[in-house]
Amino acid sequence: MIEEGGFQLLVHQGPADARAVDALCDIVPPSTPRLVEPTLTELAGALALAQAYLGSDSGVSHLAASVGTPSVILYPAETLRRWAPWAPGAVPLGVGAEGDTP
Repeated sequence: MIEEGGFQLLVHQGPADARAVDALCDIVPPSTPRLVEPTLTELAGALALAQAYLGSDSGVSHLAASVGTPSVILYPAETLRRWAPWAPGAVPLGVGAEGDTP
């Protein structure tokens, strides 16, 4: 459990994510579990049980929004309006250009 916030962090690692996940795991507590290349059904189940999700513009983020997990999803400012999910619990944030958040 992350001591400062009182919550359990789980890091998802997809097929192309090993280097980024390794870098992230260098800065989170060493006991943080990784969910490595789960099936889509396993990933949907894990996301459905999560209390919150933080991610970037990806299929995983859309899956989190579609199963109703409260989500904060980062988008390049130029694609935010076109690709942000319409789920009520998903908060899309534009990164890059100022003033591009909805």
